[in-house]
Amino acid sequence: MSSLISAITMPAMTPLTIAALALVAVASLYAMLRTAMQRTHSGASRALSAALQLGAALAFALMLAPPLSTLRMDAITVLTPGASDAQLDALPRTQSLIVLPGSERVGLPSGAEYAPDLATALRRHRSAQRIDVVGAGLPPRDLDATRGRSLHFDAAPPFGITALDAAPRARAGTQWRLRGRVAPGVRQVLLRDPAGQIVDRATPAADGGFVVSTAARAPGLATFMLQAADSEQTVVDRVSVAVVIESGAALTLRIRAAGPDPDQKYWRRWARDAGATVGATVGLSDQIALRDGDAALDAATLAGTDLLLLDERSWAQLSSDEQASVLTAVEQGMGLLLRVTGAVDDGVAAQWRALGLPLEPQPQLRSVALDQTLGLREPLPLTAAPASLADGASAWLRSDAGETLAAWTARGAGRIGAWLLIDSYRLGLQGEGGHYAALWSDAVATLARPQVQPTPPPLPMRAWVDERSQLCDLPEDALLLDPQRQPLPLLIVQGCAALWPAQPGWYALKLGGRDWPFPVLAADDGRGLRAARDAEATRALAAGEGDPGPSAGADAPAEAPIKLPLPRWPFAATWLLLTALLWWRERRDLQAG
Repeated sequence: MSSLISAITMPAMTPLTIAALALVAVASLYAMLRTAMQRTHSGASRALSAALQLGAALAFALMLAPPLSTLRMDAITVLTPGASDAQLDALPRTQSLIVLPGSERVGLPSGAEYAPDLATALRRHRSAQRIDVVGAGLPPRDLDATRGRSLHFDAAPPFGITALDAAPRARAGTQWRLRGRVAPGVRQVLLRDPAGQIVDRATPAADGGFVVSTAARAPGLATFMLQAADSEQTVVDRVSVAVVIESGAALTLRIRAAGPDPDQKYWRRWARDAGATVGATVGLSDQIALRDGDAALDAATLAGTDLLLLDERSWAQLSSDEQASVLTAVEQGMGLLLRVTGAVDDGVAAQWRALGLPLEPQPQLRSVALDQTLGLREPLPLTAAPASLADGASAWLRSDAGETLAAWTARGAGRIGAWLLIDSYRLGLQGEGGHYAALWSDAVATLARPQVQPTPPPLPMRAWVDERSQLCDLPEDALLLDPQRQPLPLLIVQGCAALWPAQPGWYALKLGGRDWPFPVLAADDGRGLRAARDAEATRALAAGEGDPGPSAGADAPAEAPIKLPLPRWPFAATWLLLTALLWWRERRDLQAG
């Protein structure tokens, strides 16, 4: 405020203005003298009337010749979306205010300039070497325009969903997880499926972090909705999260168990439902075994096997030739999972340690929890076998307490893993079938024979309507299709092309006869994410982490500050109010007389 007052000066007045002001002064003086000579009113009433007349005269004079304020030419203020009321009240009045698209609102200072982008504003103010950004920050299109200028950033408070990590592709039958962060004030995060039904919800942690998940079911394109709600269950932000659900390669899995148990029974059912070819041999007694499909362990069969599951007793029952055949198949790429279902013989433990698995027998079973690891809705105690896995192998499953429950080691082109959980089937019994599928999908994906899959091209991680995105590593015959499957022109320069999508939906990049779909969000979709992205980029530039580059206005001649009159309407409104009060007092006195 002090800087504003010091910047205000009185304007140079024309003879006509001087004459008008003199007339107002004479009339005001006459009115005050006339009021002072009235004996019918008390001294306080005459003083009040004189004060109103003096105030009305002063307001009228300022309306005729408003004071001048100094406007800096070397600095501008840029208003971006998301600015708070407190930030608007604190806007400097001594430099030009530029309003970017999306920042329009009621109550902005008079004289604010609207510009389609920052580059346009800087062409109008070529002498500006300081840019004060207020709000959520500059969008990507405006970042380059700041090069060579001093940038200062007054960030708006974050809101809604500020960070999100979700895999753009998922295999059918697996659990698709979304991790992110929300701003203070968000009390619940909801995940809705394409039909609008709530499939998961989470309460953010103290730092705003959250995890939600759902089963990736039928192959195809799916768009889920992630919503952030406040304490009154009002949705304050939302973002569409798209995923490409792929069928994946059909695997051949084989299992040998020394005896029947619920876990391998449910596992075989899940594997078949997931589209795998399953061969099983389950021992019922010394001379009787239940066979389901081909589970032979000869070289030819193992060469066509992607993953073999054995428990500690079935491993001990293998002949030396069968063990050698299994290990040879692992070296050629097959995966081997050694399940611990009970007490482990010292000889078997020593053999497994020789394979690189740091297994140590333990005296008894123990309870473990995977509630946080899997994101279960209700607590579910599970059971670990009487063994432990020490450091020395790569763990892919740990309990909530950090205990290793599954680990693997490499052998040739394949992998050998150890598994300690003996009752994972209870996940399905408690209604957590999606988490059961995710648990075993991760195990199969970690150990199974590597599958040759086409590598997706680099696609936009998150794109919005009317915002520039970039596609790279493109061949000359690349084709881009819009949501209606209509081709869009691509100008490919050195393998890259720019894209300004005009409508939301699924776009597809067609390469070599294959479509690679990616989503484009509507302009009002994911506002919290967009604001957080812009704030991070603007903050980095303000801290000097960006490329300063040459300034388009660095060679422009410096311009002296200019004087602009203050708005007349506040003085006119004040004069009208005081005049109305004087008129009302005079009417009252006439009626009383």
